[in-house]
Amino acid sequence: MPLHVLVGKNTFERFQAEQQLAGPSPRIVRAPELAPSELPNLLLGETLFGPPQPLVLRDSDEATALQPLLVKLLDEPREDVVILSQNTLDNRTAFAKWLKQHADVQQFPLYNEKTRRTLLDVMQQWAQQQGVQVTRAALSELAVRLQDDQRAIANELERLQVEGDITEELVRQQLPLPPSSNAFSLLDMAASGQVKQLHQRLEELGRSPLVNPYQTLGLLSSQLMTALAAGALGAPAESEIARDFGLPAFAVRRSAALGRRLYAGATTERQQREQAHKLVQALAEADHAMKRSVDPWLALQQALMHIVQITQV
Repeated sequence: MPLHVLVGKNTFERFQAEQQLAGPSPRIVRAPELAPSELPNLLLGETLFGPPQPLVLRDSDEATALQPLLVKLLDEPREDVVILSQNTLDNRTAFAKWLKQHADVQQFPLYNEKTRRTLLDVMQQWAQQQGVQVTRAALSELAVRLQDDQRAIANELERLQVEGDITEELVRQQLPLPPSSNAFSLLDMAASGQVKQLHQRLEELGRSPLVNPYQTLGLLSSQLMTALAAGALGAPAESEIARDFGLPAFAVRRSAALGRRLYAGATTERQQREQAHKLVQALAEADHAMKRSVDPWLALQQALMHIVQITQV
């Protein structure tokens, strides 16, 4: 019996693979909703009018009680196609080990900043197949603003295509940056001395009704503390931080690199502590200014320019 296992949290590509393997009219059933007594008839799948339809059995990783029976039934020779489609596959279990020996296993991980180039290649090809006219720069901007969520990118491409050709400028007009990306990019520009770009980004954010300056300050504080901790002398290895806090390794590397720029000129632990105090104080002053009813975007600008002065030594 042709047995396929599709594994991964990237449901956009996983569901596409289901269609390619099962055709237009498969039977789709969630395993956790089945009683053990229903499983034999479901896998038999005979119909009055022809051969059994392909079966897509989703989320069998969540139905641990069914797994021994699944192995027994799937081990019997049949002609129909069975597809197990699930978020995870625990390699420590007997179920996973059996599947790897008897099935074609495909992985569908989520994309991230590290694998963004592949995501752009895939979505450019998908857009061409759908007849959507989009530039590479626009796709890159969508990936940043939607945090590499492939399904969200596809949805936005379908929504924006009524505007005609999808350009980078159109994406910027229609879609705000995620708050965490705003905060990181603002800090990164300040630590790199990119004053012109910093002013442009603040003006863009200030014009957007979707961006909250108070939330942005909170995220700036969080990003600052993370970067200072990751980039400090004597900090644990980046791989250890990623493991201990359950963070993507690329995100920790990015924060550590930002931290090292924020510590510019501080070559001892004492100097780094003094530098960190000045940087934290710059954002604290912005918080106090906002509470005194100062224009919040002006307060943010002053704080970030103070960070530029501290780091550009």
